[in-house]
Amino acid sequence: MLNFFQKSVYGWKSVLTLIFGYFFSKSAMVLLMRSARSSAPHQE
Repeated sequence: MLNFFQKSVYGWKSVLTLIFGYFFSKSAMVLLMRSARSSAPHQE
């Protein structure tokens, strides 16, 4: 039973790591895009 519990905890840790990594990379990309747009010369 303890072995199953350890695997379960490890599984949840990996799922949470993937979720946080996804949101972090997504927000980082948004910030990079915003800074690239603001620093790029505007064409009107």
